Amino acid sequence: MATFVSVPATTTDVPVGTVTFLFTDIEGSTQLLAQLRDQYTELLAEHHRLLREVFNRWNGREVDTQGDAFFVAFARAGDAINAAVDAQRALANQSWPGGVKVRVRMGLHTGEPWVVAEGYVGMDVHRAARIAHAGHGGQVLLSETTTSLVMDELPEDVTLLDLGRHQLKDMRRPEQIQQLVIAGLPDTFPPLTSLATVAPILSHSPGGNGAREPRAVGPSPYRGLAAFRQADEAVFFGREAFTEHLADAVHQQDLVAVIVGPSGSGKSSVVFAGLLPELQREGDWLIATLRPGGRPFHALAGALLPLLDDPLSETDRLIEIQKLAAAMAAGELPLFQVVERVLERHPETARLLLVVDQFEELFTQRSAPDEQRQFLDELLTASQAGSTRWTSPLVVLLTMRADFMGQALTHRPFADALQEG
Repeated sequence: MATFVSVPATTTDVPVGTVTFLFTDIEGSTQLLAQLRDQYTELLAEHHRLLREVFNRWNGREVDTQGDAFFVAFARAGDAINAAVDAQRALANQSWPGGVKVRVRMGLHTGEPWVVAEGYVGMDVHRAARIAHAGHGGQVLLSETTTSLVMDELPEDVTLLDLGRHQLKDMRRPEQIQQLVIAGLPDTFPPLTSLATVAPILSHSPGGNGAREPRAVGPSPYRGLAAFRQADEAVFFGREAFTEHLADAVHQQDLVAVIVGPSGSGKSSVVFAGLLPELQREGDWLIATLRPGGRPFHALAGALLPLLDDPLSETDRLIEIQKLAAAMAAGELPLFQVVERVLERHPETARLLLVVDQFEELFTQRSAPDEQRQFLDELLTASQAGSTRWTSPLVVLLTMRADFMGQALTHRPFADALQEG
């Protein structure tokens, strides 16, 4: 089975100027999926229906949806608050499959983001996402800015609870966070999952001069046009929901997962700074990465050789890469046999993830058409072979620019694999 995952492309038909963002996601969605199995799709459909009905009622604009998570924009902060309150009440009153409880965390922040072709850009988007991520299922959190706009116009039977100042991940300024207390719904939750509760900024030293305490300035989280890599995990944020959705796809598929999006949409970043660190924490994955370039089998051999042999000298490494590439290209050593050998050498791991980044290079770097087809066939065959378990030991993850998808689909087996998923 294959999965076709598109990087979300948002629309410019969204509120502009001062905008209130609402982020939501289901707490424990992976556990719900494991518990409910096929019924989880029914739960997710009902969750989406309820929330969209509420968002539409309060003039919310759905900017993005990934898995169980929503990103919604409102022109008025008051509408966003009413939507969050109504949504929590609707979720609490709903009967869910298997009698489970669906607890959704929500976070709101108001700012003045930039609007570009892909949607919203700016730190206000990330701050809203971080506020939501700090909460717990059933909890609604507000930033200081949003609180100041709605505190005198709260819905009936709704009050505010001050949770103090919190340092959120990757945010340089602490946030004063308030919780909505909604009558009839739970209002006691564990501590927020922020980095720290922040003491007042003003110093109370014996001198009493009120000087600000010095604060270290961390590394810039911006990478310009460069993609985020694994080392950038600590400063990569705003794509948590999509990363979780991608991780689910990789776990569930036994052929090919494909991320397709326009140039600069963050395909490589979400894989390297989002997905790969998550899989490495699980501990049962081997990971090999490559870009095909004009010599795809050579690139493949270079990615797999470190998993097959002990460290080699540079000369020996180049020789072995050339030998392995030639054997695979000639059909003498199928990729699935190489994968089996890799996993035999690493019995502590169960599966190998092969990431082929910028897959469009297979068509743009002048590799021969026969070599292109053979390389595609090897990836497809290897991801289906060599296992009697319910999942293949190999998962192939491709990232590709959307404008080259047509060329890939001209290879019938590849197109069939996508259609089957």
